[in-house]
Amino acid sequence: MEKNISRIKKNQQELKVILVCLTIICVCCLIMFLTNGITMIYENKEGALGFYEIIATIATLCSMAICSALMFPILKNAQHEKVFVKSNATLIEVIGVILEINGIIQSLFAYDHGTHLIYFLLGVFFLFIACVFKLGIQMKEEQELTI
Repeated sequence: MEKNISRIKKNQQELKVILVCLTIICVCCLIMFLTNGITMIYENKEGALGFYEIIATIATLCSMAICSALMFPILKNAQHEKVFVKSNATLIEVIGVILEINGIIQSLFAYDHGTHLIYFLLGVFFLFIACVFKLGIQMKEEQELTI
């Protein structure tokens, strides 16, 4: 019994550390969104960026900001020990779709055509994780019905 209690406390501490790290990452992405946006505005005044580069940069910055903002409800659910819930699966799926759309925009407008592959890969990864979450939710619901 004491082993189970110590294991539960250890798991809760690990979850808190992970949540704090993810929150820091999300806040850093939002800060990068703001600083890169301001930098882009100053570079554009000097005429250093072309129209297509501006579109690609704005798409990337907006997708970073939106994905970071969508991570906060997932983190909040995880703090309340609601991991395998439909809202988390939907949010993860939306993040994947946003990354895929950003990859498409990058492939159309960016001069460096290698970056769009990263966004495509990340988008597919998030869509895969969303499918795993949906399967986990189905298994959880089936388990609750059998008990």
